[in-house]
Amino acid sequence: MSNRNKNVGVTAADRQRGYAVWVILLVLVAAVLGAWRFSEYRAAQKLLAKETAEKQAQQTRAEQERQALEERLAKEKAQRDSLTTALKAFDDVVLRWNDAVKVAGTTSRISLSGPVATLQAIRRDAEKITAPPCLDAGKVELLKSMSSTEQGFLVFMRNELKLGDVLSKGDFEDAEKAMVAFKLARESCPTGSP
Repeated sequence: MSNRNKNVGVTAADRQRGYAVWVILLVLVAAVLGAWRFSEYRAAQKLLAKETAEKQAQQTRAEQERQALEERLAKEKAQRDSLTTALKAFDDVVLRWNDAVKVAGTTSRISLSGPVATLQAIRRDAEKITAPPCLDAGKVELLKSMSSTEQGFLVFMRNELKLGDVLSKGDFEDAEKAMVAFKLARESCPTGSP
């Protein structure tokens, strides 16, 4: 009996060891599976973080590009507005000038001091206008035309040797040539002719 009990005892002990081995194996398998799942979870988290960072970087680049585009468009609009304003200022001063020249041209020699003073004031206004790059040379021609016109009226007013008409003719011709050059330069500006 004692042999049998020994065999039975050994079998129960073996069973307990077998259960222990199975439990240990199950714990190891669970640990390995848990570690594997955890590493997959970490890899997925890293991938998600990388995708999120890439999306954020794309959004940041897109926002920067949008802002750069808006700034460029605003700058272009400001330049167009500045060009339009400058060209309008030149158009206005030329209209005033032409009106003043008509008045001076119909005024008697003795009464020309007032119209000539008006011409000089308009020329000073033209000098103050900031010309856009397309009209830099045109502004020089306009001021040259204005100065020649003023000089022509002054020579006409002085009437030296009773030749005021003849002596002033050269100044008026120079003024006309310079005005034509200004108008050509004005027409070459992007917004077209006056």
